[in-house]
Amino acid sequence: MLILPVAMKKISCYILIIVLFLMNIGCNGQEKNLIHAFEPTASDFRIMKWNLKKNENSDYYLTEKIDLKNRVTELKFYKEGKNDFDHLCYLQTWIKYEYPNDTTIIQTNLNNKGTPEANI
Repeated sequence: MLILPVAMKKISCYILIIVLFLMNIGCNGQEKNLIHAFEPTASDFRIMKWNLKKNENSDYYLTEKIDLKNRVTELKFYKEGKNDFDHLCYLQTWIKYEYPNDTTIIQTNLNNKGTPEANI
């Protein structure tokens, strides 16, 4: 009678290990969306707080999209929930990044409608 409960514990332990392993594989390599608070300065956007929680609010914030390889793919700056706000002409409020290979990064500056303005 004691053999059955011990065998059940071992099977349960193996199942738990397999489930945890599969969950770990599923969590790695996911795209992430992060939110950070910033403030505009005379010449830049200064990050004031990294990784805001969903219940934290800020008049000025940016969203950062990160791909499966932990590379930034998009930065989008907001003032009171709008991407269209007064800022210095050389600071873009919407930037997309592409990585066609391991040695090249393409930056696309977009206007508030998502239309490219200038590429670097």
